[in-house]
Amino acid sequence: MIKKVADAYTALHASIRVGNLGKPRSKRRVKAESKPIAFRLDAAQPFDDRCLSWNQDAGSVSIWTTAGRMKDVRFAGSPHRLKTCASTARARVICCTATACGS
Repeated sequence: MIKKVADAYTALHASIRVGNLGKPRSKRRVKAESKPIAFRLDAAQPFDDRCLSWNQDAGSVSIWTTAGRMKDVRFAGSPHRLKTCASTARARVICCTATACGS
């Protein structure tokens, strides 16, 4: 979550620096600079393999969240995709996300 906030502020400052939000003291730029960045309560949060514990045999994953650990979250996919997901940590995160999105 900290990285998400830091990246959001970096993107905002980069947009201001290159002039995407208008000239200094323009209405749009003043509005962007005057309020903090906020995220929706139901916004998606990125997870990496340090937050996940995989049980490939059971087809479930345990996810560490800010509200605690969610256990036995099911995942599914084609045999080819599941084989790819089992190969590396990065592939598991990508595949799990893609499977959840239905691609």
